[in-house]
Amino acid sequence: MPKRIILLIIVIFLSGTLLLWRGESEANQSQLYTIGVLSANDMRLAKLEGLREGLKKLGYIENINVEFAIVNAQGDREKLRETAQDLIDRQPSLIIAMGGVEADILKTLTVTQPIPVIFAGVALPLERGLIIDYQFPGGNLTGIDNLQSELAGKRLEYLSLLLPSVKRVLVIYDPQVPSGHLSITRVEKEAQKLGVEISLVPALRLEEIEETLDKVENRFDGIILLPSYNWETNPSIETLGLNRKIPIVGLYEPEMARGFLLSYGPSYYNQGLQTATMVAKVLRGQDPGKIPIETAYSLDFVINLDVAEKLNLDINPQALGLADRVIPKGGELHR
Repeated sequence: MPKRIILLIIVIFLSGTLLLWRGESEANQSQLYTIGVLSANDMRLAKLEGLREGLKKLGYIENINVEFAIVNAQGDREKLRETAQDLIDRQPSLIIAMGGVEADILKTLTVTQPIPVIFAGVALPLERGLIIDYQFPGGNLTGIDNLQSELAGKRLEYLSLLLPSVKRVLVIYDPQVPSGHLSITRVEKEAQKLGVEISLVPALRLEEIEETLDKVENRFDGIILLPSYNWETNPSIETLGLNRKIPIVGLYEPEMARGFLLSYGPSYYNQGLQTATMVAKVLRGQDPGKIPIETAYSLDFVINLDVAEKLNLDINPQALGLADRVIPKGGELHR
């Protein structure tokens, strides 16, 4: 066959492939996807920044080929179910659950309306019944395991490293949180390893913590809050540590602004950023039940030196070198 004919065939093939690719690309650009977002409170909406940034990098730009339908229960747990149903009734392309309580409700409500659901950070999705397997979740849910239950022991370790004088720690857990048992196990093992005495107290209200602190004869050297929706929505927790002169260990970076000494866990921004890749997979036609669960790929250790000064704490300077971020005395967050 003459070379000229062969070249002509190659050109025709490549041109056809290019036109097909452009056609698919233009079709994706012309289709407007609606992404539902269900949040239980204002704090969890901080994940939206990373989500939007991640989607933009993947070619999904707000008001061009994607739009968001965002609903927020404003910390009202009773309202959350009604809010979730209203969002489902809008028939979005998919729904993002901003946390565990949102994912639990969507799991129930989408049984008869199987809209794809992606959870942007949940503790123990298998144990709480959201999925049947990490590699093949099944059903209509997939998402990010934020490892919050597994990190409880590490938070105690960081508290002890930051304050070597710590000997007695109050550990507050929410009896309504399904993943609480693993957090307790992890913190108990770490306490035994460090030689730290811990007191486990179930609490749903700040008053219950206050009562515990009033009853004890010997002062606690620190308080660790295990994962709980209740503390995210309780503004009174902000003053507990400062008023009692006890350092509090939290889960997320935003809690540093609430008067906590340190936090260790995945940032809201990174959870949103990581979720964006899973959203893109679903929008491109993949079955969420066949998209493997991902674990949070970034964990941040944040120290608040402003709180340390207000509590008159003697901080171990070597621990500062391990921090991913530090809030200086009287200053803003250093990255």
